[in-house]
Amino acid sequence: MREREESYQIDRIGAGINFLYQVNKKTSINLSYAIERDDLTELDDLQLDKDELEHDKSIVSFGSVHNATNNRFYPTKGYRLDGSISYAGLGFSNDIQYYQFQLSLRNYSLLMKNLIMALRFKTGIIQNTQLSAQTPIEERFYAGGASSLRGWIRHGVSPLNQEGFAIGGNTLMEASAELRFPIYDIFGGVVFMDAGNVCSDSYAYSLKSLHYNAGVGFRVKSPIGPIRLDMASPVLGNSFDFQFFISIGQTF
Repeated sequence: MREREESYQIDRIGAGINFLYQVNKKTSINLSYAIERDDLTELDDLQLDKDELEHDKSIVSFGSVHNATNNRFYPTKGYRLDGSISYAGLGFSNDIQYYQFQLSLRNYSLLMKNLIMALRFKTGIIQNTQLSAQTPIEERFYAGGASSLRGWIRHGVSPLNQEGFAIGGNTLMEASAELRFPIYDIFGGVVFMDAGNVCSDSYAYSLKSLHYNAGVGFRVKSPIGPIRLDMASPVLGNSFDFQFFISIGQTF
């Protein structure tokens, strides 16, 4: 798999196995193990060491999903909770060692006929062990984009190095509120606000440093979820700079 981001490109070669157990209609758990070889190319002056550019990973992960919403593609009430914890460094390769935790909570409420309030909170932490100097740049958190802070480009919210290039962070916090309403037949609209930030250090939450954006969106219903167009701009202390996104599926 090849991933090309603004600051780097990474080629991943590996394999994995995943076990999924359906506890009941609403809850599932999964356990997975993966190994991979990563070759990373700096597209900007990220000042990475040689072992950060080429390394092996061995990752074991445990996760759970509890979906108590009333519809998979167009929920109007209920909630969904997703959580996972991963550890890199167990098994065949120990070049990179870290653990990562992620949690996401979504809630949907029907305020009145066809008027839906959707809320989301997401957080994540990545922490290197004493045997690794730092966490790998490709696994760190970034914010911004069609399913994140929509007032910024993809990975537009991130800690920067001395040259001003995005290098990701070890703590993520995001929150969104979206008011969804029908317009006509298969067409609908939304107004929304997103907030969040990415911090360099692990467990470094700061409400004072949050970034905010507000925007509006247009939705077209389809069998695979809504086709959506969003327009948003940073607000509350940031200069206006509108971003436009076209994608498929709910933001959350």
